[in-house]
Amino acid sequence: MILSSTAVRAFDYAKVIADELDYKKKDIIATNELYMADENDMLNIVRSINDTLDILFLIGHNPDITE
Repeated sequence: MILSSTAVRAFDYAKVIADELDYKKKDIIATNELYMADENDMLNIVRSINDTLDILFLIGHNPDITE
Protein backbone atom coordinates (compact mmCIF):
# COMPACT_ATOMS: atom_id res chain seq x y z
CA MET A 1 0.00 0.00 0.00
CA ILE A 2 1.18 3.53 -0.72
CA LEU A 3 -0.12 6.27 1.56
CA SER A 4 0.82 9.79 0.55
CA SER A 5 0.41 13.25 1.91
CA THR A 6 -2.01 15.33 -0.14
CA ALA A 7 0.76 17.84 -0.92
CA VAL A 8 1.49 17.96 -4.65
CA ARG A 9 5.21 17.21 -4.36
CA ALA A 10 4.65 14.25 -2.02
CA PHE A 11 1.89 12.82 -4.21
CA ASP A 12 4.06 13.25 -7.33
CA TYR A 13 6.82 11.29 -5.59
CA ALA A 14 4.33 8.58 -4.64
CA LYS A 15 3.50 8.24 -8.34
CA VAL A 16 7.22 7.78 -9.10
CA ILE A 17 7.39 5.00 -6.49
CA ALA A 18 4.25 3.43 -7.96
CA ASP A 19 5.77 3.47 -11.45
CA GLU A 20 8.95 1.78 -10.26
CA LEU A 21 6.96 -0.94 -8.50
CA ASP A 22 4.39 -1.43 -11.28
CA TYR A 23 1.76 -0.36 -8.76
CA LYS A 24 -1.41 1.23 -10.09
CA LYS A 25 -1.29 4.99 -9.53
CA LYS A 26 -5.04 5.06 -9.02
CA ASP A 27 -4.53 2.91 -5.91
CA ILE A 28 -2.32 5.45 -4.11
CA ILE A 29 -4.18 6.74 -1.08
CA ALA A 30 -3.73 10.45 -0.45
CA THR A 31 -4.47 11.51 3.10
CA ASN A 32 -4.38 14.82 4.93
CA GLU A 33 -3.25 12.89 8.00
CA LEU A 34 0.29 12.73 6.56
CA TYR A 35 0.43 16.44 5.84
CA MET A 36 2.43 17.97 8.70
CA ALA A 37 2.33 14.67 10.60
CA ASP A 38 4.97 14.16 13.26
CA GLU A 39 6.51 10.80 14.08
CA ASN A 40 3.76 9.95 16.59
CA ASP A 41 1.07 10.71 14.03
CA MET A 42 2.82 8.47 11.50
CA LEU A 43 3.12 5.64 14.01
CA ASN A 44 -0.60 5.92 14.71
CA ILE A 45 -1.31 5.76 10.98
CA VAL A 46 0.85 2.63 10.63
CA ARG A 47 -0.82 1.02 13.61
CA SER A 48 -4.25 1.66 12.11
CA ILE A 49 -3.44 -0.21 8.88
CA ASN A 50 -4.64 -3.76 8.32
CA ASP A 51 -2.10 -6.30 9.63
CA THR A 52 -2.38 -8.39 6.48
CA LEU A 53 -0.22 -5.97 4.47
CA ASP A 54 3.36 -7.00 3.83
CA ILE A 55 4.59 -3.60 2.65
CA LEU A 56 3.47 -0.06 3.42
CA PHE A 57 5.01 3.10 1.99
CA LEU A 58 4.43 6.41 3.76
CA ILE A 59 5.19 9.44 1.63
CA GLY A 60 5.34 12.52 3.83
CA HIS A 61 7.53 15.47 4.69
CA ASN A 62 10.86 16.20 6.31
CA PRO A 63 12.06 16.38 8.95
CA ASP A 64 9.38 14.17 10.49
CA ILE A 65 9.38 11.40 7.89
CA THR A 66 13.11 10.79 8.45
CA GLU A 67 12.73 10.75 12.21
